[in-house]
Amino acid sequence: MKNVAIIIDQLDGVRLVWSLLKNPSTEVQSSAAWALCPCIENAKDAREMVLFLIGGLELIVHLLKSTVNRASFGEYGAVGPLVRYLESKDTSVLMSTAMALYQLSKEPSNIITMHEEGVVQQLIHLTGSDDSKLQEFAAGCLRNIRLLSLANQRAACSNENP
Repeated sequence: MKNVAIIIDQLDGVRLVWSLLKNPSTEVQSSAAWALCPCIENAKDAREMVLFLIGGLELIVHLLKSTVNRASFGEYGAVGPLVRYLESKDTSVLMSTAMALYQLSKEPSNIITMHEEGVVQQLIHLTGSDDSKLQEFAAGCLRNIRLLSLANQRAACSNENP
């Protein structure tokens, strides 16, 4: 599969497949996303590749609007690597990442992964940003994390005191 991904990259196939993420068919979008995974995974400069492609992370964020997609991102291990984009100095990368994490934080299993990746401190830092939208996404994600934590605490207390 690695050799195929390299050939696709050399023929500018990544850009063509990436454009299929805009297709109105969810089946085409899903297939395109799966086809892109090995290409990006085996790219020498995956971060630059994703940022260079038109629409970049915004297309991925759009796919997160479906509950099936939120869960799938987590099931296939995409949440952890996404958290690492919060280390970027590029404001547009931070914005897209915070937006994506906010959508992903609507799925409880993704919150667990985010917490394990140390997202809380990074999000707290982003709530102090000069960009109000970035603040909103970071705060919304933190809110979802906190709500899950409170729900788990309530469940633990009710199990202790039947």
